[in-house]
Amino acid sequence: PDVPKPDGRAVPRCRCGLAQKQRYAERMSGPVLDRIDLFAAVIDLPSDSTERSDLSPAALSDRVANTAGLLRNRLNGYLPGEWPATEIESWLKRNRIEPRSFAPRGLVMSLRSRHKVAAVAQTLAAWDGADQPQSRHFEEAACLRPEALGFG
Repeated sequence: PDVPKPDGRAVPRCRCGLAQKQRYAERMSGPVLDRIDLFAAVIDLPSDSTERSDLSPAALSDRVANTAGLLRNRLNGYLPGEWPATEIESWLKRNRIEPRSFAPRGLVMSLRSRHKVAAVAQTLAAWDGADQPQSRHFEEAACLRPEALGFG
């Protein structure tokens, strides 16, 4: 479902100006934003668009299920959103990974953001079929954080 905007309309019909949207976004507190795993822009493609996925809905569903199964095997039965902070920290230390080092320049991440980046990087790696997250997965995950997009 669409998220209501300041004028109460759904996203596609929102008539708010950029300044009004920014004021609305700034009212969201840091602790609330910190609990959001990622922000992603979603655009509505025209029905005649040639930019379509090569995957059928059934194939996409299978890929999601396979990725979830791979993640449960990797993360001791957890999905990334369920992955306990203690296990994330152990995994990061064991693999000598510092997610903050992949953050866009000048971005300061909280401990929760660090954990969210690690979890999203795991998901991106599993989706790509990689055995472990690579630097590109951490970089992409860090760029999807609210603070990387100017929120908070």
